[in-house]
Amino acid sequence: MPLLIQRANSDGARQNCIDHLDQLSSQLGTSVAPLKTIVGNLANLRGKSPKPSKKGSRRGIIDSDTISRSLKASNFDTGAVRSFAPNGSMRSLILPDVVRATLAKGLHKGQSEVDQDIVDYVVFRARNLFAICLMQHLEGPKLLEAMIRLKMHSISDADLPLEGTKVPRPNPKTNNQNNEDGDGDSDSDSDGEESSHDSVSSASVGELHSRLREIDPEKEIWDYSRQKNFIDTLQWQFLAPVFSTKDDAQDFKKSCVLPFPSRSTGTEGGGFGIVARIEIQDGHIEDPDDLVCSPSFFFFF
Repeated sequence: MPLLIQRANSDGARQNCIDHLDQLSSQLGTSVAPLKTIVGNLANLRGKSPKPSKKGSRRGIIDSDTISRSLKASNFDTGAVRSFAPNGSMRSLILPDVVRATLAKGLHKGQSEVDQDIVDYVVFRARNLFAICLMQHLEGPKLLEAMIRLKMHSISDADLPLEGTKVPRPNPKTNNQNNEDGDGDSDSDSDGEESSHDSVSSASVGELHSRLREIDPEKEIWDYSRQKNFIDTLQWQFLAPVFSTKDDAQDFKKSCVLPFPSRSTGTEGGGFGIVARIEIQDGHIEDPDDLVCSPSFFFFF
């Protein structure tokens, strides 16, 4: 009997096995009632065989809403509430099949499937980058192209945070004064046209220079506002620090979102000012010596 079940590894084989067991059951009568149970189980197995999902269907695709719902609010700052991704949360959301199905929405006509290399890159090296791009509402061909360019330029989660440098706005008065002085140091070439350097400077009002600009100089994916949103806000949501009981001198940048889901204040304990009690999100404290209880609470004075 086990042999029959083991061999039922296809629709046809399962049906043959069911028919054979039905025949045995009818011949032997009620004395072998367990056979009916086996038949029922096999029939259920046959009816519940997983069917491959259609490429591009909503099932199995991840989007910005899914990422947003996974974020938690940081309640440490007294200003505007900022969100953070709990440590490891992207690992359970951004899975190979999900990445493949999502990126497949960007395939052009004639392309059959997403390269396995780009799927592996996202899953093993760029989950946060992928999530950030989704949060920027990149989808279809733009999302696929963004991940391809990031991979080609060897940018991964390990490179976060990406830094941005504001290009200074050129001062027209200074340029005019230099030209009037006639010192021969004009920014124009021999034909009287602006040099390419000056053209770039003149067009770069409010421009940001970053690795995103290097991989997308024509701003086909990251225009100014999207690049600024990436550098100033979104990337920090996926960089909430992990504290360690072995390191009491950790230093964090101003943009860092601290993983404190709850904060309460009070004045108990004397005249030393306000005492704040904060909770550290699970997964954001390394405690090899088991010094901290769970959930982890700390007090700030």
